[in-house]
Amino acid sequence: MPLTETRLRALKPKDKPYKVADDRGLYIEVSPSGGKLWRFRYRIGTVEKKLSIGSYPEINIKDARQAAYESPIQKSVMRLKVAQFCGLASG
Repeated sequence: MPLTETRLRALKPKDKPYKVADDRGLYIEVSPSGGKLWRFRYRIGTVEKKLSIGSYPEINIKDARQAAYESPIQKSVMRLKVAQFCGLASG
């Protein structure tokens, strides 16, 4: 279930950092100090990588989604997946 502004505001810090997923690899990481950082998780082959987008509320949910889903990294990952599916690339 995608995140909403109401749910984001309700996230409280815990003893350890934790993640709350939004959609398609986008999530928010909540630190013990109460900071909330947008991150985007993606894979290239078998290697998992993370992209930091910015902190909430400076970056709202709409802008975080746009940054993640329209990023050059996301487009490159999609091109690689299509190439692998078509047998044009290894990995």
